[in-house]
Amino acid sequence: MPTRDRVEGVAALVAFERLLLESLAGFVAATPSLSVKIALCRNVWAAALRIRRLCSVLPSETAQTACSSLPDPMTVRLVHEWAGLAEETAVVAGFYGVLVPFAIAAYASVASCEAPSAIHAASRDLDQRRRWYGRWRRRRRSLESSRHVECLRRLATQGELALGSARTSMAFARTSNEVEAPARGRVIAALRAGEAREEVWFVASPADEHRYLHQLVAFEINTFEAVSRHIAEFAGMPWEFQWDMARQIRDEVAHLALWLCRLTQNGVRLGEQPLSTHEFVVCAGHGLAGRLAMLERLVEASALDSIDLHRCLWAARGDRTMVGYFSRVQLDEIGHVRCGNKWLRRLCDGDDEIRRLVAHAESVSRRRMLDEAHRLERAKVVPEGNTELVRRKFDDPLQLQVDGAARLRAGFTEAEVAEEIRRRREEGDRGGGEQ
Repeated sequence: MPTRDRVEGVAALVAFERLLLESLAGFVAATPSLSVKIALCRNVWAAALRIRRLCSVLPSETAQTACSSLPDPMTVRLVHEWAGLAEETAVVAGFYGVLVPFAIAAYASVASCEAPSAIHAASRDLDQRRRWYGRWRRRRRSLESSRHVECLRRLATQGELALGSARTSMAFARTSNEVEAPARGRVIAALRAGEAREEVWFVASPADEHRYLHQLVAFEINTFEAVSRHIAEFAGMPWEFQWDMARQIRDEVAHLALWLCRLTQNGVRLGEQPLSTHEFVVCAGHGLAGRLAMLERLVEASALDSIDLHRCLWAARGDRTMVGYFSRVQLDEIGHVRCGNKWLRRLCDGDDEIRRLVAHAESVSRRRMLDEAHRLERAKVVPEGNTELVRRKFDDPLQLQVDGAARLRAGFTEAEVAEEIRRRREEGDRGGGEQ
């Protein structure tokens, strides 16, 4: 049985790690470099794993309290100062060069020779990240001269992660700094909100495959950016919610690695095609339930309906690798949609409210995107026909056959599956909705 001091120390570490996780997630959409986005996502998942390990050594009631608490005020100030940085290299240097060593020292103050293995495992994870940064820093020495990093170092030496000082408080939320559009300044270029390109569904040439792979890449990036916002901007949600979202981020980054590997094998450089921001943008302007309704319940559920079509495409071409990739993606996406359904049912009062919320979120997002598309077309920023392409981004999924088996595994009820089949049939009879 851990001592009281040990319990208080571990609880303080949990509170610190959760604050760190929320701040890491807040940077994902705001940073312009894809490699940094991926590194931040991996650190979100690593922080979630450390929290889970730490909670495993706490009594259940203490773990629940720790997950809704903040560490001491000096530590909160340090993380808040770092979370307020705007320059990408300062964010990276501040995390690996200041916050990670600070966290290692905090773990060392809690651990002893008989400390639970969970504490040692979490501390080793952080130490590996610090050593990775040391190698990376030697190739980019200018990062160490950042005045922002020096300021963080001074704060880090002024205070320690005080044991027993975790206090129940509102979780750290960054809703005041809500990201309206993802930063895409390096490696990849983004289409504007309300701008679209003709999508490739059937690959008939190498050029088609290059565009097709860029579409898949865009979907994964948009999704992990949007899910990161779920964590960062709704930090008052329970730890279980953050764990579910961190797992989804981990999966989307793994899917991205599959498509990037395929691009490289084809001799294609990422960035030859501009990437859509559609999935990210349609989630903007909604509360958490609305975002879950749009991303997990509508966008990803529609992706479930299309996966068999993709798999058949590559099976017909004898490409077992791509068939295997899509089989892996389907399993993960079923889990993502299931989590979205789980949290929608917790946030909403019954199926009728969910149905109204989904319909409202889709209608608002559709109208907003079409208005923006009309504006760009009238200003001649985009060619004629752009608005029709944007409309099809919403309406094309209605032409797909509903994958009832996958949706049932993803937490839809039989009544909901039947309702979706009926809705698509009616939309098809009306000719695909408004023009």
